[in-house]
Amino acid sequence: MGERFRQLAVLARNQRIGKIDNFMKSISQKIQFGYYMLIVIAAISGVLIINDLDMLRTRIVKYDASSRIHEITQEMRRHEKNWFLFKDTESLEANQNALMSLKELLITYRNEFKALGLLDILKNIEVELDKYKMNIEELAYSTDSFNNNDKMQYIRQLGRDIENDVIQITTKELGAIYQTLDYLYFITLMWLMVMFFVALFLGQQMSTVIMEPLREIVDYTTKIAHGDFTSYTPRHRVMELNAVVEALNVMKGELKKWEEQVIQSKKLASLGTLIAGVAHELNNPISNISTSAQILMEEFQQAKPDSGGDFCRDMIGQILSELDRARRVVASLREFARATEIRFERLQLSSFLESAVQLVRGGLPTGVELTVSIEQDGFFNGDKQRLQQVVVNLLMNAIQAVGEEGEICIEGRVDSSAGRVVIQVMDNGPGIPDEIKDHIFDPFFTTKDVGEGSGLGLSIVYEIIKKHGGSITVESSPGMGAKFVIILSVDDGKEQHE
Repeated sequence: MGERFRQLAVLARNQRIGKIDNFMKSISQKIQFGYYMLIVIAAISGVLIINDLDMLRTRIVKYDASSRIHEITQEMRRHEKNWFLFKDTESLEANQNALMSLKELLITYRNEFKALGLLDILKNIEVELDKYKMNIEELAYSTDSFNNNDKMQYIRQLGRDIENDVIQITTKELGAIYQTLDYLYFITLMWLMVMFFVALFLGQQMSTVIMEPLREIVDYTTKIAHGDFTSYTPRHRVMELNAVVEALNVMKGELKKWEEQVIQSKKLASLGTLIAGVAHELNNPISNISTSAQILMEEFQQAKPDSGGDFCRDMIGQILSELDRARRVVASLREFARATEIRFERLQLSSFLESAVQLVRGGLPTGVELTVSIEQDGFFNGDKQRLQQVVVNLLMNAIQAVGEEGEICIEGRVDSSAGRVVIQVMDNGPGIPDEIKDHIFDPFFTTKDVGEGSGLGLSIVYEIIKKHGGSITVESSPGMGAKFVIILSVDDGKEQHE
């Protein structure tokens, strides 16, 4: 029988050792152990501090009550003096009302004052109040009220006695508050010291068992940062370390794709500068052609009308019309490609949306219908170039989503009562899958091949709207199209940015 017990004891000891070994091999469990220890200590500290704060709150409520009693007492004395000086009934009535309010407060907070050991003072105040009230009434109904100096002096003395007793209550309440604060300060300091030493102890213990695997991770990531993408096998057989190394190996494959996207973004930034130069160069010959065509039109208008002249005038009119269109496109390109710093200006919603749509109409497939709807026009503050980038990017994404045939609608309204402007870009494309909807504003997140899209990226769209103090959200379901909603402030965007 004894041998059987020894075997069971050895088995139990081996099981405990095995559990400890498994525990020592897991970084997460070690961290959890220390975390739970700190939670327990913090919970105990929190309960004690909350209890002390509740006690302090009770003290403050009582002090507030005693302060209110003191204020009413002073008000009662003030009306008493006014009555003695001016002999008016209004001061007498105000004095009596203050006296009744004082009695009600004393009855209301009787138990609180009793708990502080102030019952004797409270009873004394009540007796003095009764005497005070009785003498006031006797003096008020006396035929020779204000020639009775002895009665008036006695009333003044009773008022001073009441006020002194009330001051004793207030002083004791204030002392109790300071005592509670000292106690709370002491308890908080003690628990902070306990938590500090416990955290120090746990930190030292944890560092010895988790720092080595962490150093190994740091060494590996440093190699990756320096461009060393060679395969790596961890020295420490720890579950978390193996998971991190596996994730880093996967990340190495993604780094190349991200690098290509960064290069593409830099190319697009350079393209903006190029567009600005090209637009400037195109603007000069367009202006010259427009001037020449206008002069020629004036000449034909002065000539005698004939069939040939009418035809030429029509052709010149078409040239001028197309030149105006080209000038608007060039102006839009120059605005689109100008400097990238935030420049707030007053914008009209309809004019702003029309200039943004003008940038994408040239690349619109024939089967795609693009409509602009202004529900309520108005003005708002914003950086025209930056916000054009936002609208153009959303429109280009919508064009790519609908393909060769579909509908795109951009709606806008200025809600003056709410102080905001709302812009919505909608399409009837395939929509956005639910599993990627939460990631579309993440940097470098894309479902397209490198080189596709407008090049701005929804993450940049998000940052532009954020710098304007606004918000952008997406509503979409698979097969139901997508709707991007932009909300900007009408007047406060500039201030929020600054």
